Order: sequence, then structure tokens, then C-alpha cells
Amino acid sequence: MTKHLHNLLTATGILMLCLFAALPARAYTALDLITGSEKICGVEAVHGNYAQRSLTLWSHGITAAVNKDNTNQIILFGVFEGMANIAFNIVEENGNTYAYLVKNSHGYLYVPVNDDITTTMMPNRSLMFTGEDAAGVTFTPCSVNILGKYHAEDDWKGTVTKSNDGRVTITFDNPIGLRYTDAYDHYLFDGYLFFNKYQVVLDNQTNVNISDTYIRSDLSSYNRNYKARINFLSGNRFNFTNWAGFGEGIKSTKTYSIPNVAQSLYCMEGYYVPETGKVYMKRAPWMVDADDVNEFTFNVYNAMRRFEMRQVEDPTVTTVTTYETGDIEGTIDFNSISHADENDLWQAPHGNLKTTTAVTMKFEPFVAFSVEKSAILPFRINNTVIKMNEEDVTLNLKLASMQLKPGTTNTEVLPINADIAFYADKNETFVHSYDIYLVEGESPKGEKTIYLGNVVAKDIDEQGYHKLSTNFKLTSPDGKPWYTHKDEAFNYLYSLKIVAHYVLPTSAAPANGKRMAITSLAPSNHGLGNSTLSFTVGVNGVNAESNLTLENTQNGVIVHAPNDMAVEVYNMAGVKVAQGVANSEITFDGKGVFVVKAGAKVFKVVK
Repeated sequence: MTKHLHNLLTATGILMLCLFAALPARAYTALDLITGSEKICGVEAVHGNYAQRSLTLWSHGITAAVNKDNTNQIILFGVFEGMANIAFNIVEENGNTYAYLVKNSHGYLYVPVNDDITTTMMPNRSLMFTGEDAAGVTFTPCSVNILGKYHAEDDWKGTVTKSNDGRVTITFDNPIGLRYTDAYDHYLFDGYLFFNKYQVVLDNQTNVNISDTYIRSDLSSYNRNYKARINFLSGNRFNFTNWAGFGEGIKSTKTYSIPNVAQSLYCMEGYYVPETGKVYMKRAPWMVDADDVNEFTFNVYNAMRRFEMRQVEDPTVTTVTTYETGDIEGTIDFNSISHADENDLWQAPHGNLKTTTAVTMKFEPFVAFSVEKSAILPFRINNTVIKMNEEDVTLNLKLASMQLKPGTTNTEVLPINADIAFYADKNETFVHSYDIYLVEGESPKGEKTIYLGNVVAKDIDEQGYHKLSTNFKLTSPDGKPWYTHKDEAFNYLYSLKIVAHYVLPTSAAPANGKRMAITSLAPSNHGLGNSTLSFTVGVNGVNAESNLTLENTQNGVIVHAPNDMAVEVYNMAGVKVAQGVANSEITFDGKGVFVVKAGAKVFKVVK
């Protein structure tokens, strides 16, 4: 095989997992980086450069642990897609932390591993490049000059950083060359595979344990156990890092500028149907191989090979020749769903609501499929079981908009039109419906409430919002017709309170085929913000056209008025924080009480 230079994503965009704020540089020990004695999940990504063009090649899931025999070392299991277990010394230099690749008795020569924690998804890289398995792999630390020539170096040194959420990133900016050997220590191809940058993200916050069986084309197999992360989203969706042990997926988009392709790493996404207990992993492209791309490639996008996961059509066969065309199917069971404290059922900041559950997913066997070659790769994954012992599935609601607008009347009863829009930021999994209330005053915990109505959780608009348009009746303060209060100004401050009612899975399907039933899980309470209803009574009572109303939006306020008059927003210290015009949103930052002035009208709003 001729020498290939693989180019990958630049350091600024290497991995979705890496989009977090790093803590200031400081010195860490290996025990600081990996807490406790358990092995944790990691994702490796390799990237480089050829002919000044950047591409993403592949990412891969790995496992990491502190070396029990040397607590200054971290061991990475199954690097370079299962080729080796390698160790790094964690070293402090001038207040910063670095990782140095550890030499073994053969220098940097390693033997491929097949143990129960190696998270290989694809066949090892030698099989991808040469068509045969390697018996060993040699790592050669390198440097590269301005002419693109590589030179061997003594050390491979990475910079270690740690984020606020505990994730650890090790970045190697100097290149490394790989050569594969057979059982007789002969190289499988001439030259090196050079990778200009290598990055590892270690995740101390993984929440999923996965077990499966990896079966090769010769029918040999081994059982794997490894960790991953799942995040439940709204709309019965979730994303998954390290699905089947390959780390992140890769999306490839054709462009009109060199190198004619843009690639990014992303989390795999799945969805489930609680009523049937079914779960599905989307059949999305998850890997792109660019080993056929070199400096003479004209159309880079078409030269790349893309892979998808496909469900095995007949799981009883020995050799897989057919596959399903839809998403990978499985079952999902939610167990032991409960609130942490039945006496505190208010979402923050009004309380400390926390809801947890245990989850088990089981998936049908699947294979890797080459899109360009319409061919199944020579392995498959059986018996995939995903277990989450205690996941935080606390419902988090956010306000999109709230508008209260007076109607017209010449009696003591004034109709108020209410338009409410809110959405589930996360964890709407078990919600059946919402009751919506207005509460008099700043606090949603007040006793004087007005019931506005109920919306079903599955009813959302194209923006993902739950909406309710309704009206309620406001009686004059003395029970007399509103026109008797001519020229009087009225201001009513209301808080929005949402009460969520839950629907939970049963242990078995009843006669109607549904697996969900209303249970004793207590409703939760959510205070989403405030709105002030303001109006002045005219000669004929309340005339909505001559009044201003304030809408409290997610990012600011909107003053509704007959014309686009000037609007100013002040904090309680009297400092103007924003300005604009009526009938358009005025955005501002901060929490607390703000004063909104529009002409002679003054509103108070709580954020």
C-alpha cells in the first residue's frame, strides 16, 4: 500500500464532546483526571492535514483507567480502533499537565488486543487498509517541517486540560506515524500512516453501561463491556455518545471550495415509543473513511467511503447477507421512576425537583454497511444491552411567551385574553398533560389562582411549543361596572404556573396493546415567569385599543400598543438596561425585577 496522508478536522472543531469551557491550566495527577477505581468512557479522534486541506476521518470509542500498578499513569484501552492498549505518564511541567506515551520493552511496538473492555466497532485499521489483520502496530512520534516532510522524534507529548463538568481532554499536536506488522514482524505495506493531530476526551460523567458480542467473519467472537453517555431530549428522543463503541458519528457535506467537503462529528440519535416499549437507533451515516484520498484526488467528496449501521434481517443466520433498510429496532423498559423528594415538587428556582429512573434497552443484531460499495463489512454486533441504573429525567420547562390583553366591556366583568407558549427543554418523556394557571403576585406559589386550561404533552407546534389561547374574567375591584372607574389605571401582576401530570410504563402490555398507564407519580410544579396586565378605564369602560399590555418573553419583553412608541427597561437600581419600541421584542440579560416604561405607563416584570 502506498503512503497516505490523512487529514482531519482542525483543532477548533474536533468533537462535539469538546464544546465546553476548559478550566485554567494547572497541574493534575492521574488520579485527579480519572476519579475512583472504575474505568471510564473516552472518545478518540484523529486529524491531520494534506495539501493544506482539512477533513474528518474517524472517531472511536475507548476505555480509560488509572494504572493500578503506577498511579501516575493512565491506560487507554483499544486505541486506533482496537489496535492497542497504550499507557501515558501524567507529568507536571511549570504548572501545566502533560501526557507522555510510555515505551514498552519493544519501544513503541504493540500487539492488537481482544479483551472484554476493548470497544472496537470497526475491524482494526489494518483490515481496513490492507485486507488482512495485523499482528502488531508500531507508533512513531514525529515532527513535520514546512515542506511537509516527517521526521522521527523521541517523545509523543500531549497537553492535558480539564473542563468544569469533569471531562478531560488530551491533545497531541505533534504527528504520529503508524506501521502495521504481520506475525513475522513484516510490514503489511510500505511507508507510514501519518496523523498530524490526535485527541482524546475522557468522560467522568458517563451514565450508561453497554454489553454486547462482537462476531468476526471467521465466527470467532468476544464479549464486550464498556461505558457510554445518553442524553434524553424532548419529544421522546435521545442522543448517544459511544454507541456500539465507535465514539461519535461523522456527517459529510459536499462543498464548492477545497477540499470540496465539510465534515463534523456528532452524537448518534435515537427515539422511542413509550406506548409500545419500542426504541430505535437512527440509521444515519456514522463513519467516513478517507484513506483513498491523497494530494492528487480531484473530487474529494466522491472519493470518500461512507458507512452506516444496518439491522440484520435474519439474526439466526451464520453469515449475514441481507439487512433491513430502516432504523435499528429494540425494546426499552423504564423502571423505578420516582421523585427524589415527594415534599419538594417544584422546579428550580422555586424548589429542588428531581426525578430519576432506571432504563434498559436491548437492540437487534446489526452490521456495518459500505454505502459506496453496497457491501456488508465482515463483522456484526449481537446481544446489545444498554443499562442506565439511575438517570436524572427531571422535567425542565421554559417560557416562550405570555401575553395578557384586556377585551372590552361596559359591565363589572372584563374579559382578559391569555396567550401562553412554553416548551420542554428536556425530559418530557413521561408527561401526559399540563394544567396551566395564573397566580396573582410575583410568586407562582401564591394561593389566588386562575385556571386557564389543559394541554396534552404530545400536542406541539412546528417550533416545539405547547400553546394555549383562552380567556378569563376579571371583576372590577368594587363589583361595579368598570366605566365607573373612568381614568383610573390598573395593574395586575400574574405568575405563570404549570402543573405536569405523568403517564408511566407498566410492566406488561394490557389488552389494548398499550404499555403506558397513569400511575401514582405525583404531579410536578413549574413557575415560568410573570406578566403584568395594565390598562386605563375610558369613558365607556375598558377599551383594549387604547391600552398597553406587557408580554414577558423568554429573552425580554414586548409592549403591545396601538403605535410603535418608545420603550425603556430599567433595573431596580434605576439603571437603563435596554430600550426599543413597542410591538417588537426588547431583549436584555439578568435576573430579578425590572421596570418597563412606555409613555406614561409603567410595568413591573420579574425575570
